[in-house]
Amino acid sequence: IDGDDIELMGAGSHTARRPKSPTMEDRRTGRYVAPRVVAGTVVGGAMGALVGAVIGLALWLALSMSAGVILAGALAGALIGSVVGTYVLFERTVGFSESWSLTFASDEGAGSLWVAVHVAEPDMIERARDVLEAADPLELRADGAAAEAS
Repeated sequence: IDGDDIELMGAGSHTARRPKSPTMEDRRTGRYVAPRVVAGTVVGGAMGALVGAVIGLALWLALSMSAGVILAGALAGALIGSVVGTYVLFERTVGFSESWSLTFASDEGAGSLWVAVHVAEPDMIERARDVLEAADPLELRADGAAAEAS
C-alpha cells in the first residue's frame, strides 16, 4: 500500500509529524531496517556462494581448470549475492514515499493515533485489513464502501 494512501489522524498525529527527538526516529528506523538488511546480506551471500561454487565446479570439470576456480566462484558469488540480497531486502523493507518515515516518528505517550488507509480495490482493502489486524489494534473500522467491498 503506497504511503500516499495512508493518513495519520487523531490526537497523536501532530506529535507523529513533528517528533520531539528526531534521533529517536532514526533509532527506531534503524532497529526496523538493520535486521532485515543483514538478513538479505547473509541469505544473498549464501545463495550467491552456492551458485558461484556450482559454476566453478562446472568450469573445473568441463575445462580441467585448477580446483581453485571453485573457491573463486564461491567467493565471487558470495560477494555478488550479498550485494543483491542487501539491495533487494532494503528495497522491500523501506518505503520510498514521503510519509514512510512517519511510521517511526511518534513519541511515547503522544495519545491515540488513528491510521486511515484510503484504497478502493478489494484486494488492497483486504491486505490493509490483514496488516492492521496483525498490529493488534484497539479498534478496526471500515467505512460503508470499504465494508461492502471487503
